[in-house]
Amino acid sequence: DAFGKGGGLALFFKGTASGNNVILSNCKFQNNRAIWGGGLHAEFHDAAMGNVIEINRSNFSYNSATVGGGGLRVAYYTPGYNRNKTANKVLLRSSTFVGNNAFMGGATALLPSLLRADDPMPEILVSNCTFDSNEAELGSAVYGSYIKLSSVSLVPVIAFQMCNFINNFLELQMDRRITEPYIGIGAVYLNGIHAKFYGIILFANNSGSA
Repeated sequence: DAFGKGGGLALFFKGTASGNNVILSNCKFQNNRAIWGGGLHAEFHDAAMGNVIEINRSNFSYNSATVGGGGLRVAYYTPGYNRNKTANKVLLRSSTFVGNNAFMGGATALLPSLLRADDPMPEILVSNCTFDSNEAELGSAVYGSYIKLSSVSLVPVIAFQMCNFINNFLELQMDRRITEPYIGIGAVYLNGIHAKFYGIILFANNSGSA
C-alpha cells in the first residue's frame, strides 16, 4: 500500500490524463489493508478529464482502511474546467462488499469535488451492488462527502440504483461514544452532497442506521 493508499490496487489520474478506460471485471479484493482504500483506491488530479473506471461483477471482502473506504475509496481533486470537457466517471456495477471496515465508509468512501457553474458533473454510479456486514464508525456501508477546490460551488450527485444494504453495523470506541456522539450514523452517510436512489433499494438488518 504505497503512500498508504490502495492496499490491493491504486489508480491515479494526473496531469492532462484523458480518455483512459480502466475496466475491472470479475475481480476479487480480499484481506487488503491501507490507510485509504483498503482494497482499491482511485484519485483524479490536476486537469485529468474524460477518464472512466468501470468495476463489474467484482467482490470486495474483508478489506480494511484505517481512515476511509475499507473496500474502495474514490476521490476527485480536479479543479473546475469548462463544460466542453468530459467528466471523469466511476461506474460500479453488480459488485459485492462483504465484511469490510474503516473509520469512514466501511465498504466505500466516495468523495467528488464541489463544482463551479460551468464544470462538467462527475458521474458516480453504484448499480446492482450489495453491501453486507460492513463496519465503520461513520457510514458502515457508504460514506459520501465532498472535496472543496472552488470558491463557487455546486453540489455533486452520487446515484444508487437497485442496491441492497444489509447487516451493516456501527462499532464505536468507548471514548468516542462519549466525546463525539454524532459519530455512528447510518449504513449510508452523506455529508454535503446529493444522492439519487433509483429502482428498488433494500435496507435491512442494519445496526445503528436510519
